[in-house]
Amino acid sequence: MLQSAEGATKVEIDKAFPVKGVGDVLLGIVLSGEVKVHDTLMHTSGKQVAIRSIQAQDEDIESASKGVRVGLAIKGIGYEEFEKGDVLAEQQIKKIGEFEFDIAISDYAGIKVDELNGMRLLLVHNFSFAEAEISQTAEAYLQGSKSQFLLLMATNSC
Repeated sequence: MLQSAEGATKVEIDKAFPVKGVGDVLLGIVLSGEVKVHDTLMHTSGKQVAIRSIQAQDEDIESASKGVRVGLAIKGIGYEEFEKGDVLAEQQIKKIGEFEFDIAISDYAGIKVDELNGMRLLLVHNFSFAEAEISQTAEAYLQGSKSQFLLLMATNSC
């Protein structure tokens, strides 16, 4: 599969269900590249998924590029193996459970570093979201640091 000028093909999935007479169908948006009928892409799980047909706005199409919301008839794995936020791509994209990042707080936010401990957040990326809470690390607390925190993710993330 050749990489398009828009980058490697990635489609984020937000719904999966069976359709009588069609088979398993996914709804999602093309994040980059171009998805075509008969492409074989990798699911988040590492399994291959073949694209049988594509629809956009109830019209059959042969391909879809970045920004297009698509319905994909697939084969290779069942609709029940898909979760909101899964990705189909040229290479497997694994979900991560833990990550580190830096937070910069604008002077205009009206929040002081001392007020971050216990703050609840809603993290959003495309079709996925997760609730989280900022918590100061025990180590940082014992060392008297006011700027080292953990982000505790809720288990009901989508």
